[in-house]
Amino acid sequence: MGRKVFVPMVSGCLILICCATAWSQADDAAIESQPAVQRVQFNDTAVVTLNHKVDAAQAAPTSPAAPTAGTAAAAAPVTAAAPATAPAATAATAAAVEGTPADSVPPATTADRTSRLAALKARLHQHMGADADPPAEEAAPAPPPGPEFGLRQPECLQNMGISVSGWLQQGISVNSDHPVNGFNGPVATDDLDREYQLNQFWMTLDRPVNTGGDGFDFGGRIDAAYGTDWRWYTNNELENHLNGFNSRIYGTMLPQAYAAAGYNDLTVKFGTYQANMDYESMAAPANFFYSHSYCYTYGVPHLVTGMQADYKMDENWSVQGGFHRGWSQFEEDNPSVDFLGGFRWQSSDRRTVVSYTLSSGPQDINNGDSGFVYSFVFQERLGPRSQYILVHDLGVENNALSGGGTADWYGLNQYYIYTLSGQWSACVRGEWFRDQDGVVVSGPGNMSGVRAWSGRGFAGNFYELTAGLNWRPQANVLFRPEVRYDCYDGGTGSYGLSNQTGLPFNDGRSSTQLLTAADLILTF
Repeated sequence: MGRKVFVPMVSGCLILICCATAWSQADDAAIESQPAVQRVQFNDTAVVTLNHKVDAAQAAPTSPAAPTAGTAAAAAPVTAAAPATAPAATAATAAAVEGTPADSVPPATTADRTSRLAALKARLHQHMGADADPPAEEAAPAPPPGPEFGLRQPECLQNMGISVSGWLQQGISVNSDHPVNGFNGPVATDDLDREYQLNQFWMTLDRPVNTGGDGFDFGGRIDAAYGTDWRWYTNNELENHLNGFNSRIYGTMLPQAYAAAGYNDLTVKFGTYQANMDYESMAAPANFFYSHSYCYTYGVPHLVTGMQADYKMDENWSVQGGFHRGWSQFEEDNPSVDFLGGFRWQSSDRRTVVSYTLSSGPQDINNGDSGFVYSFVFQERLGPRSQYILVHDLGVENNALSGGGTADWYGLNQYYIYTLSGQWSACVRGEWFRDQDGVVVSGPGNMSGVRAWSGRGFAGNFYELTAGLNWRPQANVLFRPEVRYDCYDGGTGSYGLSNQTGLPFNDGRSSTQLLTAADLILTF
């Protein structure tokens, strides 16, 4: 059943990519005068909203921005230009403007491109005949209107360079099977069937480190959130003390709390922070979809506690490296530390971004279970309106099985994003994830006292195909409807650390699932 679903899914994705590439080549000459898809990942600067459309031709080049911690290997925007006419941005919707390196060849100005385009039109007009009109240029979609509400920034905080921002995310999902237990299987974080979820009420205090590439600066960040998502992002010895495991759905979490210092192009932070692996993020506005991929949910660490250094080598390369206590470990009896590091490369024309991040180290108190995981992310701006993203994650942990064997997991995840207008964009995500030994795809309900899906032990392949829209009627309002189909192709025996709990979907009764969901995000 899984192969029958996977073959057409992959074929459809390849057809979409081929069509998008052909369209991109036809329109490549006008790429600078068209809107770009902008995606800013959840990092150490203010969180900005997803897929804000900008007119790159109207952005005036500025000097390169100073690096921020946590962005060296994280997925970052392929296009990072903001228009001069962009709506006034709050701390939750501000975007950085990146310029052209001073030692590179100066880019053609808007007037130069307009002149060449006019000459091409005149020549085409001459060949087509006097009665033929030259083809009209495609008008760039206007960006969404500016924010209509926001937080009033206290003057005392402004004087210290501290901003206050946040968002409210709420949604609902409908499962076609209407499972008896009320859970949507391994799907995160819209995991409750036909039940309203306030996923995240998120507040941030942020003082970004900004040396301007020269000198010292200090900063830090605190993120606090309340909602149903705490069950999926629990830091050992932190969220369990904040909430207590008493079968509650809503709880408090502290995703980030760190201090940072910078010197020239080097930034170092100490505390609890997001690992910045994979393309997706636990911060809702940084993702296109309401639901998350298997790769992000089960394949990589989300939160770590330790120290991390980020160094911007030049306009194209940046690296990061540091140490942490382990996957989602605020406190751990294991005295050893894990290494987390990687690199990020961005092309000079800002069309291509490649990042690689790895985490490696012992995972148990006796240092017997040594784990390794890496995440590779490739982003390509195919055209003025389209973007392609490929994600590959792989993990290995020895002595993870009951018999002392090695557990493996790996996956491939692809996105195709297309901007329809200044307010609408569409995306398709196709994914294959394999839990070789039935170890990592395990619901948070396996933790005692947590009300959530408690499936485990699924040694096999997981496939999912998700299609959805983003509608942004205002700059700080985002509505995300989606339709998702999941399929499991694997055994039903005993795997991993404990017996398999039937099948993944419909309360252990089904290997497939069809889910319709939507959420609304208000940023401020």
